[in-house]
Amino acid sequence: MIADGLGVAPSCILLDGPAALLQERLVALRGHFFELALLGSQIDALEPPGDATRIDIAPPTEAQLRLALAGLASVS
Repeated sequence: MIADGLGVAPSCILLDGPAALLQERLVALRGHFFELALLGSQIDALEPPGDATRIDIAPPTEAQLRLALAGLASVS
């Protein structure tokens, strides 16, 4: 059920958040392959699907997962 806040059955899930939060998390990763200098261009180039359900990345991972699973379960 999507009662947890999605509102509609998603065809895909987009984890979404502000550039500053993405940058903060990338800096905290050790040994990650992604170069921080590329973040801005990747955000600029992103073309999110129109039917994507956006899930804010600011809450804890467990909350994001619950929302994503609830949305995907309602589709199948």
